[in-house]
Amino acid sequence: MLKKVFFLILPFLVMACAHENVKPVDANGIFINEIAAKGGQDWIEIYNDLDVQQDLTGYVVYDDAKVRYTLPSLTIASKGFLVLLCDGTGSGTNTNFRLSSAGESVYLEDPKGRLVDKVEFPAMAGSQSYARFPDGGTELLLTGEPTRGSTNGNGQYATLRNALREPLIPGLSNAVKITVEASDPKGLISVKLFYRFNNNPFQFASMSLASGVYTATIPAAGNSGQMDYYIEAINSINLISVQPSTAPTEPYFYILTTDPIPNLVINEYLASNISCCADPDGLAGEFDDWIEIFNKGNSAVDIGGMYLSDSIANPFKYRVPLGQSSKTTIAPGGYLVIYADEQGTQGPLHANFKLNQLGEQVGLFFKDGRTIDTRIFGVQEADKSEGRKPNGSSTWSKMSPTRGSSNQ
Repeated sequence: MLKKVFFLILPFLVMACAHENVKPVDANGIFINEIAAKGGQDWIEIYNDLDVQQDLTGYVVYDDAKVRYTLPSLTIASKGFLVLLCDGTGSGTNTNFRLSSAGESVYLEDPKGRLVDKVEFPAMAGSQSYARFPDGGTELLLTGEPTRGSTNGNGQYATLRNALREPLIPGLSNAVKITVEASDPKGLISVKLFYRFNNNPFQFASMSLASGVYTATIPAAGNSGQMDYYIEAINSINLISVQPSTAPTEPYFYILTTDPIPNLVINEYLASNISCCADPDGLAGEFDDWIEIFNKGNSAVDIGGMYLSDSIANPFKYRVPLGQSSKTTIAPGGYLVIYADEQGTQGPLHANFKLNQLGEQVGLFFKDGRTIDTRIFGVQEADKSEGRKPNGSSTWSKMSPTRGSSNQ
């Protein structure tokens, strides 16, 4: 009898031990309502399901108990929403941590340390978010249409992910295959590819399904210009998802051109800027990584519409903005510095990536994605750059930085 009682009790002891460090959720009408975690603009949306305004001052949000962010003086309206940007800055509605696109857990505590909500979210990509349906409800689902700062509605949207094109850098005579993964637990009515050339009206093609992937083809254009395209999915409750989420106003696109590659090179870079060269567009004491481009040619080159990347396999990572030629034009024999600081709000010369002092890749690419110049580097010394000596040559040397001027 004793043995039987022991085996009856054992499962409860195991469960208790497994959860002994997890606080119970003390729901109070304040919910983590939606999460977007895609390795870029990550955010957490808080929802007030109560009939009165609530004070969130002193609430704590975190994904790691060792890195907790306490909210400043903030209120949230009845049935209202509050969005926290997870960018690591730790100020106002910007948390001191980032989220993992591979999925993790997020916690919300009240000022007394009571756990009021916890959400474990899955991996996300593209324009997905993980949301409650309805707002404040018990069902959380991946959805293809984020509703940051507004109601999630009563049903999720189809999810679209891994939209790819082949070839990545098409020529004028290339037809382009577009593929995407599309899913919805309640079923899809249609998945379509919309495309247009040089701002003509959009045409569409139904995408065929095989092995879990939808496919359609954009015909060869035959001429120089810009091909815009996006993907639309309609689910069984007639909710429409698009990829990218900004379409059709800002669709995907590729450039078709036979223009010659300009005579530009990556001339110098600093990947461990501790105290050497302050960012002229940043705050006092802001030392950011940078990449210097040198114009070896005999005529000025505007790099607006060209790309920089820290991945040779992904040439389209950062597009230098168009329409700011006074800042993006390089004179013959001249230099232009791009700051790799993920601070695009500081101007057109600030890329959406940083350099890794342990070593990585840097690439400069033409407006259609063709390679202009690349460099693979190893571990970097603090406040030491690597540059071509002489300028534009094939010889690289470690050096005291000469940002925006000759390496001689």
